[in-house]
Amino acid sequence: SIQADMENLKEGHKAFLSEQGDWKPKKLCTYGNHEYRIERFENANPETHQTFTLQRDEIFASFGWRTVPFGEIRYINGVAVTHHPVNGAGRAFGGKLGSTRVANETSCSMISGHTHKWVFWPSAKIGPNNGVDIMEAGCALPWGEIESYALHSTNDWWWGLTVARLWGGRIIDVERVSMLTIRDRYSDDGGDTRK
Repeated sequence: SIQADMENLKEGHKAFLSEQGDWKPKKLCTYGNHEYRIERFENANPETHQTFTLQRDEIFASFGWRTVPFGEIRYINGVAVTHHPVNGAGRAFGGKLGSTRVANETSCSMISGHTHKWVFWPSAKIGPNNGVDIMEAGCALPWGEIESYALHSTNDWWWGLTVARLWGGRIIDVERVSMLTIRDRYSDDGGDTRK
């Protein structure tokens, strides 16, 4: 239910905040298609206009997050950050060559996450901007979990945290930390994933 999702969202933010300590990062969330389901529901049920979207946005704001509406792009040090890049028809680039097509079409480096894959694709260009970097950052589901809608498709998902340094419109450093490593480092559930 939407309300259960809202409670889960609060709990996730509380857990993140409890581990944050004195660190005060700038926090930005690009809403994806899962968050956009609330807009779609409210559009189909006009009597609920801003009932759930306002609640969602207030939860993010109360934990110090700025948000980017679904489909929009924010630029950080000249790098575009979005849930997913879209083609001329307004559809997400996808398929095995999706990253290559994005690299061919974009004039700036871009980070996205819609595919749940981990991809880093530098693409050389002719001219003063000598290249762009395309990165798909994976997903934060538990290691190996695949959503039911994707069970019978080629997916090659990657589960974990991606840390990137952005400078001069390029992705300079990239660190991948799998959910297995995160669990080994921070979980007290007794599970050892190094087997």
